[in-house]
Amino acid sequence: MGQDIGGDPKFTIAARIIGEKLDAAEADEALGLLVFGARRKGDCEDWSLLVPPAKGQSDAISDMLRQTRTMGKAPLGAAVAEAVKLASTGAIDRVTLVTDGADSCGIDACAKLDALPDQARLTVDVIDLGAPPEERDSLICLAEQSGGIYQRHEETALYASGPDNAPTAEPSLSRRVSVLISSGTDDPVEWSAVPLDRQSVEAMAAPEAVTGDFETSLEPGRWEVHGAAHAFDFQGVITVTPADHGKTFVIPATLETEGMADDLEASGGQISNEEMLQPEGGFAIRNQSRLTLSFSDPATGLGFALPPSWAIDQPIQEDGGPIWLGFYATAVPDSFPNIALNPIQWIGGPCVQIAAGDLCHDSSPEALAAFETIRHSITVAGK
Repeated sequence: MGQDIGGDPKFTIAARIIGEKLDAAEADEALGLLVFGARRKGDCEDWSLLVPPAKGQSDAISDMLRQTRTMGKAPLGAAVAEAVKLASTGAIDRVTLVTDGADSCGIDACAKLDALPDQARLTVDVIDLGAPPEERDSLICLAEQSGGIYQRHEETALYASGPDNAPTAEPSLSRRVSVLISSGTDDPVEWSAVPLDRQSVEAMAAPEAVTGDFETSLEPGRWEVHGAAHAFDFQGVITVTPADHGKTFVIPATLETEGMADDLEASGGQISNEEMLQPEGGFAIRNQSRLTLSFSDPATGLGFALPPSWAIDQPIQEDGGPIWLGFYATAVPDSFPNIALNPIQWIGGPCVQIAAGDLCHDSSPEALAAFETIRHSITVAGK
């Protein structure tokens, strides 16, 4: 961390970031400080737990930061190994790693997470203060494998000629969120995603077809996700937020082709979503396939993804008011909905505010499993 960013030493920026974390921490939260490469030059054993995790340690951590300076080597792997030991005893379950590069002692820091016992948990949030491009994969791995968040400090203010030529704008913080993309099937799918909000963000594409959930990292914002399988395609728009790390986004199918006929009890040829979403048992629509399917209602402009075997009422909207819609886990006429959009009165469970209004669900396992899929897929034309 010997260089500057925007005229500020990297260690000063790191200390400021940690200070902000301390300010945001709860009063009874256990906090600690582990540093590496801060005491001896060229020493791959130079790591120290300066402040053991405990409650009420904010002042002690701040004091230690004022006394600490960077010296050279970055034994990141050894530091991660120590964090794994602490997590194994239950002393910690989350760390914020602030670094400007990967391990410089020939150790695979990400592989150290493999030593974590099954019953223990350790989430690593990484703040990258200008790691070289060839070292970023190791840092991203730490965040993705642990379910943490990777944040990269843009290096637009880092110039060899010194801070006098640096831009006056504050360096921005780029956040990548580890998420899972799912088709809801066991079929191999080739996934890709295109950012809709920022042209400067690169599109994502899986190097090969993935069976099961596809784990990737995306910057916050709206993404149009595409999936191509042997017999069908998937497409949907998702909105990723920093709070979504570890979340699974189920992408609905958009087209059925030959090869799915037996599953749908239909004959060959191309089968549209409309042919698979059929009225049944007193409901307006029931998903009769084994896939999550996209649905849109021209009358209200409401769109959403409907999981397999789920049914809905006809969406209702009066005088431009909120759209009402009930989602049912099984096609049982005259039952109460398991999930409801803008119910007049709801006593079945919690409600969440979304762009389309209040989305409520009961505590049944079926509702809990489908709620996030439905929640993140709901759109209203013009909103």
